[in-house]
Amino acid sequence: MALDRSWVGTDDDGSGETGTVVNLAYMDALLDAIDAQLALLVPLAGGTLTGDLKFTDATYDIGKSGATRPPDLFLSRKAVIGGTLTLGGNVVSDLLFTDATYDIGKSGATRPRDGFFSRNVAIGGTLAVSGIQTNTVATGGVNSANFISSHATNPYGIYINYSAVAPNGTGNEFVTCVDSVGVKCAIRSNGGIANFSANNVNLSDARVKRILGPAPEARSAFRRLAFVVGTYRDDPGTPPDVMVTAQQVAEVYPSLVTEFAPGLLGVREHGLLMRACQVIQELDAVVREQDARLVALEAR
Repeated sequence: MALDRSWVGTDDDGSGETGTVVNLAYMDALLDAIDAQLALLVPLAGGTLTGDLKFTDATYDIGKSGATRPPDLFLSRKAVIGGTLTLGGNVVSDLLFTDATYDIGKSGATRPRDGFFSRNVAIGGTLAVSGIQTNTVATGGVNSANFISSHATNPYGIYINYSAVAPNGTGNEFVTCVDSVGVKCAIRSNGGIANFSANNVNLSDARVKRILGPAPEARSAFRRLAFVVGTYRDDPGTPPDVMVTAQQVAEVYPSLVTEFAPGLLGVREHGLLMRACQVIQELDAVVREQDARLVALEAR
């Protein structure tokens, strides 16, 4: 950018000469200095700003490595960043990707294909996704995902809801656990658990139990249980099976009946199993006693 160096003034004495006599060398140097300063503004019109951009407000700067930073920066058009963008605050408006039309913060259909986060991501609301996949190939010996509820009085865990349909079958699992060989455990959509049950482990260490004494006689109560044959109403395709009902079990063993879901009762069947084992043990004692009597009778 060059300035018009013609000097326009007034013809005071009618001689045809205008202006005031000045040192032309000094004037040329001054104009050169102005040209140099104005040249710095040329990149703002479409070029590249390679030097430091100083704010006139105090000593805030951009492009410097010092501690001072501008309190606010307003850009009315696009900003292209070729390196790393480090944000110390919050992004409260839409963040648009320059790659095609992918966006974050918009309600449209376009979304970024990948997002890489090397640290924590805090989400305060609902995360709506079409699928989540974690891969810990680069780092072994760590959990692929951690779900931590730090609420001290009312914590909740993971909630899975098929809100549009009730598959209620052996497929469409809520949770599936697979290794390089095959499926090891699955929580099915019919509420069943498919696993290697022989590997199930119940916590039974005496050190964590408060032992109250020997179990009382079990046969008289156990024989009051009413076993029926039936199916579940929401799964009529399942073959009929022998089962109990929570209402009837409550008449015999009320401590084994608990709330399964709001308005529905369930049975802690492990308690029934333990009582059945005790009944078998008691019957075994009766059989042994009868065997002893039979031997004694035959010896007479």
